[in-house]
Amino acid sequence: MWFDSLTNLPPVIDLEASSLNRQHSYPISCGLVVRGRSCYWIIEPEPDWNVWSATSQAVHGLTRPYLEKEGLPLKQVQAEIASALSGFGVIYSDAPEWGGLWCAKLGIDGIRFGISTSCRPL
Repeated sequence: MWFDSLTNLPPVIDLEASSLNRQHSYPISCGLVVRGRSCYWIIEPEPDWNVWSATSQAVHGLTRPYLEKEGLPLKQVQAEIASALSGFGVIYSDAPEWGGLWCAKLGIDGIRFGISTSCRPL
């Protein structure tokens, strides 16, 4: 989906995860707005990604069986996100500390998270 009014904004990423366990959680979905385009991926869990939180599921609404059936392979998601972010060194997130952790688990390196201290309507 294209949003002409967003073409001049820096990339914004939003990730959902299996839990809020810093050591064992993993990304299960990723939304990205970059160059005025909105992208969304459901991520198939890797075999050793097995921590799951019912509390987190209540927030994001995605079940593990759904991810296993409908999720895209990790390598595909990595490649598509890396391609979408090509040329950008900074991205923005509502939770950069978690976004950085989950981007690292996706194998997306070299991205710095910017911090915005103010929000305003577009």
